[in-house]
Amino acid sequence: MTPLEWTVQFGDGQTAKRWVVVALAVFAGLMGFAFLRNVVASFLGVGAVLLSTSELFLPVRYRLDDNGAQSKCGWSSTEVKWGDVRRVVDGELGVKLSPVPENSKVAPFRGVYLRFNGNREEVLATIRALQERHAELLGN
Repeated sequence: MTPLEWTVQFGDGQTAKRWVVVALAVFAGLMGFAFLRNVVASFLGVGAVLLSTSELFLPVRYRLDDNGAQSKCGWSSTEVKWGDVRRVVDGELGVKLSPVPENSKVAPFRGVYLRFNGNREEVLATIRALQERHAELLGN
């Protein structure tokens, strides 16, 4: 099956949010320097804020293929194999493929969240087809 790939620019049209994040990053850097008198601490503060909000500045690339689902943003990559998917949670803005069979405290931190970009039905149909294909290959 041909892989399905798409990109979401979460920060498009969010210029005000981007400026707020940049201001908070600068503030974190200033606080790091003010309290610790250390330039490295200052850069760590800036880096922590910007890296944790990278989706506002960088595109998120998604891929569904025979191996599983993948989400990439900058250096960050999250992946789940079809054999590990225990639950599919369909939402308004995206779908979560989770290796956790039920909702629990760890469920939000496990799996891959795929945001839709005007392709909801195509993504859901591809997930169903790939899950069925994987089950057939395993003889389930």
